[in-house]
Amino acid sequence: MATQAQIQANRRNAQHSTCPTTQAGLAAMSQNRTTHGLAGEFKPANDQEYDAYRDTLNKIVAAHDITTEHEVELASKMAEAMIRSNRALAYQDQCIENVEFGDEESFARAQKQLDLFIRYQAQHERSYQRYAAELRKFISEKNRHRKPANRSIISPLSPSSTPAPSIKFLKRANFSARRTQKIRAKGRTPAQSRLN
Repeated sequence: MATQAQIQANRRNAQHSTCPTTQAGLAAMSQNRTTHGLAGEFKPANDQEYDAYRDTLNKIVAAHDITTEHEVELASKMAEAMIRSNRALAYQDQCIENVEFGDEESFARAQKQLDLFIRYQAQHERSYQRYAAELRKFISEKNRHRKPANRSIISPLSPSSTPAPSIKFLKRANFSARRTQKIRAKGRTPAQSRLN
């Protein structure tokens, strides 16, 4: 058991070791255990991811004719889910690239991480679909009870004229773009490749 002198010394020392008190220090401390950013509070990992988030949010806002704060919140959650799903895909690619075949321990570790990132990707794709369904339902009910009138559009960021893409659409578009690049690299146009 500690003596009274040790207890007093511990209390004096505890006064010198406190956690950060500034906003910047608290924000930095909140990221101490962040490993991959696929769970917890959403924060874009870098400028490119922030730009992708902003562009996705603008497309969703423009596609769904968003006019209320609740709709903006749902659109934001949809964009977050899409960015996290893409982040999980990138981590899956890293797992596959970094695996050392022939080394059982490395392979088992990569398989475990790959399984984790696949689960996170599926979770975020389901979240995207859930928020999209809730947004469509909310807009449908709003339009049913709304009288035709002039209204102002609430946009969290500058609106874009293109519709919000679904995850399946993005995957198809990415495949189609890669296929077109391969065809053009061979010196043909996509129309010529369909004729052959």
